[in-house]
Amino acid sequence: MKIVWSLSPKSFPELQGVREDEQKRLMVKCTARSWRYWQTWAYLVAGLLVLLGIHYVSWNIFAKLPQFDLYKSTFIVNIVMFIPFFYLQTVVRNNIVRKDLVNERKSMGYKHDKNEKTITS
Repeated sequence: MKIVWSLSPKSFPELQGVREDEQKRLMVKCTARSWRYWQTWAYLVAGLLVLLGIHYVSWNIFAKLPQFDLYKSTFIVNIVMFIPFFYLQTVVRNNIVRKDLVNERKSMGYKHDKNEKTITS
């Protein structure tokens, strides 16, 4: 399965051949529905616990080193750790959105072709 790193409708192959306004509507609908799945919430909770743990450890390390500003150093560590967390959360949600998009397209009358790689109308 191709990993989609962006929330842009153009990066989802499941939306090829659909009008642009319909693409946006489907993306909003499926992205909102992705929060109903336990995988999204499990990753969110686990990721936030990891971030809090890293924050605690970095706070204790920088508190013992007088040459570092405690607040700035901890803030930088948190920002650096949040970026991969955000991208991985996007990947998890996009996998759920992709499955939902296929189901939405089927309900709109689009059918899979023989190879199951593309969807045709």
